[in-house]
Amino acid sequence: MFCTNCGRKLDPEDVFCPGCGKKVEKESKEAQIPSGVIPKKRKSSKAWAWAILSLVVICGLAFGGYFLWGKGSEGSSLYPVIVNGEWGYIDKAGKFVINPQFDDAWPFSEGLARVQVGGKYGYIDKAGKFVINPQFDGAYDFSEALAPVEVGDKWGYIDRFGKIVINPQFDYAHNFSEGLADVKVGEKLGYIDQTGRYIWEPTN
Repeated sequence: MFCTNCGRKLDPEDVFCPGCGKKVEKESKEAQIPSGVIPKKRKSSKAWAWAILSLVVICGLAFGGYFLWGKGSEGSSLYPVIVNGEWGYIDKAGKFVINPQFDDAWPFSEGLARVQVGGKYGYIDKAGKFVINPQFDGAYDFSEALAPVEVGDKWGYIDRFGKIVINPQFDYAHNFSEGLADVKVGEKLGYIDQTGRYIWEPTN
């Protein structure tokens, strides 16, 4: 405790200041701190709790998305190989995980692989099960959750469940990248967003 008049340090039992003789006034703990001394503030436990909780949520979302889209660990990677004219998939140890049965096959992208059976294209998961049955005349890999597919002589886009989300209307269509895809109408090139809306009308 310190004298509020002269700043001299006081003993708890002092009634008058030995330095200036002023009567000692009982002050709050904050008032007893000499001027120029900044008290240390306790770190808020709530702030730490929120920081930890936020970190847990972010990590959970990151790992959840990582496995949801089928990227998983490196050990889950599968590779297309051809045996006696039919395509299947092996793991990194060279062991067949999906037996040869397809006319053509491509690497996995976002958890699904494009395969060809009887001239039609579909998509399988890493167990070799068809998620989207062979039905398209042309197709490309999934990118940003959408894949270009050809129906008849026009291209559109499907989602991961095989539902057409952008109707076939283009003469050619490419994969989405950063939210946009380039498409061709006749000899003209344009760009669409993931709703199929032109953000740049086809020009040449």
